[in-house]
This record gives sequence, C-alpha cells and structure tokens, in this order.
Amino acid sequence: MDTHILDVVSLLDYEDLENVILVGHSYAGMVITGVADRAPSRLKHLVYLDAFLPDDGQSISDLHPGFVAKLRQIANERGEGWLVPFPEEVVNPRGGPLYGISDANVLRWLKERLKPHPLACFEQKVHISNPEALKLTRSYIWCFVRQGVRAENWGFFREARKARELGWRVYEVESDHDVMVTAPEELSSLLSKIR
Repeated sequence: MDTHILDVVSLLDYEDLENVILVGHSYAGMVITGVADRAPSRLKHLVYLDAFLPDDGQSISDLHPGFVAKLRQIANERGEGWLVPFPEEVVNPRGGPLYGISDANVLRWLKERLKPHPLACFEQKVHISNPEALKLTRSYIWCFVRQGVRAENWGFFREARKARELGWRVYEVESDHDVMVTAPEELSSLLSKIR
C-alpha cells in the first residue's frame, strides 16, 4: 500500500497539483487516506467511492477480517502465498452477473483488466499522524445494490454509516460496486457536483 500511496503523492508533487479532489474506489479508500496524511496541502476534498474507510492504525484485515481471511486462502492456493488473483468467488459468491454487469462484451472488457493484487495491501495498516489531513473535507458515495438487491448491512454499508456518523456528506447511487462501469453517467454527474 505504501507504494500506491507514494505513486499518488509523487504525481501530485511532480505535476505541482493543488486543490485536488481525490477519489478512491474500494481498496483505494486506504490509499487516499494515506495520501491525505502525506500531502494534505495539495488536496481539497477526499471522496470515498464505495470504499474502505480506515481509522489510524487500521488495515482492511482489521475492518473486514473474514474477507481478508478468504483472500489469504486464495493467495496461498493460487498466488504463491503473496498474490491474490481476482477473487470472483469472494466478491460474487452467488454467481450471476459480476458487479451487476450483464453485457457480455463489457464483462469481458472488465475481466481483462482485473489483475492480481498483493496480499500485503490488505494487511498493511494506514497511519494518520498529520493533523492537517484531518481538516480535509470528505464525502462518501455508497453504491447500495449488490447482485440486484439493496445491500443493507453488507458490502460497504458499514463504511457509509460511519461516514454519516462523522457528519460527512453521503451520497447513494443505485448501482453495484463498479459504478464507473455500471452507471458512468450518473457517477460523473455526481462527482462534478462535489466540491
């Protein structure tokens, strides 16, 4: 995860970017949290897009231990103990359309882009020590459909609830997890309104 955080911080620095609205989808909620700690002066707003929402010292394993236990098993069985091939059986345990995508061409396009991910990213803890990072405005976008049904009490429901409790603006989109694929127009319209 440190590598992913450093990549984003380096881009912000190299391009001399300021007032950035940084969006993190899914795992990248961890990444944008780390980026905010290291480069808060370059950022204006963090948007957690159906994403993990960590506190200081938490990993995805801390937030969702059962999920990461399954990923660890997959890494041990098919990824030499350190690499997680895309775990379709974990993210889509009931079968059917992956992330609600029924168009075969779109699904093929998506699956070609789903690459293995290092297990350590799910186990590394994010650290928040910069008080300026805590001053940044934050929003949460919850994609509330999972496999065709409202995802109360599963998916990223807990993260959306936590964001509400923290007083963040929380937006709901009637889409499955990969909203950028399943509802791109609605997502881009919503993102353009977030300031």
